Amino acid sequence: MSPAEFCSQTIMSTYESKFAQDEIEESQRQDIAMRMGYLTERQFGTLAKITASTLETWRRTGRGPSYTRLGNAVFYALDEVRYYLALSKKKIGTSRIQAGTAQIQSINKGGY
Repeated sequence: MSPAEFCSQTIMSTYESKFAQDEIEESQRQDIAMRMGYLTERQFGTLAKITASTLETWRRTGRGPSYTRLGNAVFYALDEVRYYLALSKKKIGTSRIQAGTAQIQSINKGGY
């Protein structure tokens, strides 16, 4: 094995080891957070299909559910997430219902 190959393999092995350790720590963090009634930033992002950078922007601009920061980790209380989801609930407006009803009535009368 050449020195370059050895160096490359060592770097990859170190990177893979660090990645595996990060995944273990994230798994432990998620487990502890859930037992305490919180979601991690990653869990909330996955739930809402929102990237970490978007969540950071939301926190900076005061949008989204309230959060707790512990060191560099961000957590969202399940109650706050539920409240935010309830506020974000989309309702069908009466004007859309009325327009749909008028269109159906028009079709029923033969007005395609």
